[in-house]
Amino acid sequence: MDDDKDLAVGDVLNLCEKGENETRLFSQARILRVIEKPFGELTEEDRISHESYETDSAMYVEFSGYYQKPIGPETLVKIAWFELIK
Repeated sequence: MDDDKDLAVGDVLNLCEKGENETRLFSQARILRVIEKPFGELTEEDRISHESYETDSAMYVEFSGYYQKPIGPETLVKIAWFELIK
């Protein structure tokens, strides 16, 4: 959500662990596929390898906390599939 980096197929991502005083690179990944759709239209395939939630309402509450704004079935979400390269 709020993809300010405009992630696209082929992009290489630095995967980092952010600590209190430092950020540590632990891997790199290449984006293989990207889709964007409303939360309410997510399929089971879209949800594979993502955290599971007992209900969609629970998912909306969780993401509302992450992004500090209301999230619902109409909110757009960008999903990226990737492969580790390092």
